[in-house]
Amino acid sequence: MGQIPSHPDTGVTKPEEAVSILYVNYRGEKGWRRVRPLKIWFGSTEWHPGNQWLMDAIDLEKGAERSFALKDIQAWEDPEA
Repeated sequence: MGQIPSHPDTGVTKPEEAVSILYVNYRGEKGWRRVRPLKIWFGSTEWHPGNQWLMDAIDLEKGAERSFALKDIQAWEDPEA
């Protein structure tokens, strides 16, 4: 796994604040992703054209920041629960 980048606003990464999401990507592939949410915002990206609600998060398996379309999150799970 790659190194998890720190968030520019805080300079820290807190894996203990992670959640697991059941996500359907742009190819229609469904899978669980372990992420640490950073912010929720309204807009669009290259992978999510058209204005919609998005969540920027650190994908802990990929070690990178990603944007997730809220409409494509099918379930949330707290790994500590």
